[in-house]
Parts: sequence; structure tokens; C-alpha cells
Amino acid sequence: MSFTNYLHKLVFPLIILLLAYLPLAGQTPYVFRHLKVENGLSNNNVKTILKDCEGFLWIGTANGLNRYDGYSFKVYQPKEKDIHSLLSNDIWNLQEDGLGNLWIGSEARYCIYDRDKDNFITDIPSYLLKIGIQINGTYKVHVDKREIQSRTPGSCSLNLALSPLHTRGFR
Repeated sequence: MSFTNYLHKLVFPLIILLLAYLPLAGQTPYVFRHLKVENGLSNNNVKTILKDCEGFLWIGTANGLNRYDGYSFKVYQPKEKDIHSLLSNDIWNLQEDGLGNLWIGSEARYCIYDRDKDNFITDIPSYLLKIGIQINGTYKVHVDKREIQSRTPGSCSLNLALSPLHTRGFR
């Protein structure tokens, strides 16, 4: 076998094969860790998960709300006679609005996490009034990244558009 045939049949295919796999060699593998009670989670019965705008992973369980920063957990649970604690241990739903407020739903009702005070706003009608939504009697709140929608039985809905720079209401 001549040297040129040797290059064409063996060396060139090897070089092409190595070049094809070279990008894969530099990739780091994904690391997936199971977070359990042994790691600080309040309960292994996870019902809802949310990653917020600040990068925290919020985990709602049957035994409280957990905030995970990538290293450790901070657990929030109801405290007797504390109006600024969670309303219930059983967390069903987590949502974040366009202002970065974390809305926590439980079998009792919603509350809002106050990042500045590291506690919870439990008087939702007063909070809605503060941001420009007036309610009368029974109401239902729908939260998404762009707006909070309040609806009372037998009335039209009121949407509040949310923006970090300004807040405005419209019908």
C-alpha cells in the first residue's frame, strides 16, 4: 500500500472522526441532584415548583414553603398569632407577577411573599387596594407575568397591567 493510499484510507477518516467528536469533549455534563428531607426540604411531597426572577427555587410541599438558593433551604411555615407568616403548611400553587411578587396559594387562600421584609402579606384585599384594584365582597385573583386580574361575581373583570417602571389600571 502506497503512502497516499494509507493517508486516504486510514488517517483522513480518523482525523474527520476526531474533529466530529471534539466539540462534545468540551461540554460539561448536566448535574441533577435529588433534593430531599435529608437535604433540608420540609417534606418530600412536592406539589409545586417555581424559579423566581432572582434565581431562587421555590418549592411548595405538604409541609411548608421552601426557598432553595442552590446550596441550602430556608423553610417557611405558619406561626401561630403571626399575621405575617404563611397561612397554611399545604402549598398548592406558586406564581410570580410582573413586579416580582411571589403569590403563594394554599387550601386556605393566597398570600404574597414580601421580599424586603422576608415575610408574607396575608391581607390580599388591602394589598389589591394599595396597587389600584378595588374589590367588593367575594373576589378571585388571576396572576401572570403581565397583569393581575380581579373578578367579583356579577361584574366585569378589572385588569391591572404590571411593569417594574409603572403601574396602571384599566377596564
